[in-house]
Amino acid sequence: MSKLKIALEKRLDEIFGKYIRIRDFRKGCITCGCRLTYETATCGHYMKRRHKATRWSEINCNAQCWACNHSDDDALYRLRLVNLIGEAEVQQLESLAHDYADFTITDLNDLITKFKILTHEATN
Repeated sequence: MSKLKIALEKRLDEIFGKYIRIRDFRKGCITCGCRLTYETATCGHYMKRRHKATRWSEINCNAQCWACNHSDDDALYRLRLVNLIGEAEVQQLESLAHDYADFTITDLNDLITKFKILTHEATN
């Protein structure tokens, strides 16, 4: 993988994580329900980041407290996600996560632009 692509993925992770935290922190941790501030919220991935096809999926990611984000309690996250989006959507997400995904430099730049815009809209 090129250095540019690695740098773009890192930048996208930062911007996407910021967007998810801004979008969700007022809802509390999806897993345990504790109150969050923007500063204490983390971007929790239901299907882990190693799955590129869902890494930057808005339905795959929700605000979590640090403890839940670093625990292995995927069953509770799944239960909360089913309550939020439904069993069929969660199953589709689980299936999609195992698909091959190779984002081009253009794809990554487009996603960076998209999430910069969404972050700006969420803060205004």
